[in-house]
Amino acid sequence: MFKPLGFGLLSLSVCLPFLPSLTSAASAQCVMLDVSNQLAIHGSHTPSTQANTVNMAAPDGCVGGAAVTTNAQTGVATGDVTQIRNSNSTITNGMEGVPNLPGLGGPTIQIPVNTQVDVYSPAMDPTFLNGIFSGVPKPTIS
Repeated sequence: MFKPLGFGLLSLSVCLPFLPSLTSAASAQCVMLDVSNQLAIHGSHTPSTQANTVNMAAPDGCVGGAAVTTNAQTGVATGDVTQIRNSNSTITNGMEGVPNLPGLGGPTIQIPVNTQVDVYSPAMDPTFLNGIFSGVPKPTIS
């Protein structure tokens, strides 16, 4: 009669050292994603100024929360292009009804993705055509 109970307790005692790692691995952490695209097409020989500052914050033990921020900047100009972005994202609570429990959710997963493209375009350069046609005689009307 006591043999099944003894075997069950023995089985449980063998698994106890692994339970904390199993519960923390199975918990739903918070995830934060920030995607930014900056595109500059300009006629200036000076490279564009592109900056992207991202700050992400979530409490320790955040469970089940998610924050996604996106950005697209396109600058088209004959001169210099400056693109500056500052992004601040904060998760204050995880899933509704699930408290933030230190030690349960683990660290928040933060994924910042930033693409910066800088294109010099002769078509946008006001001095480009002058350089091409500087040696060509101008037509005269008589």
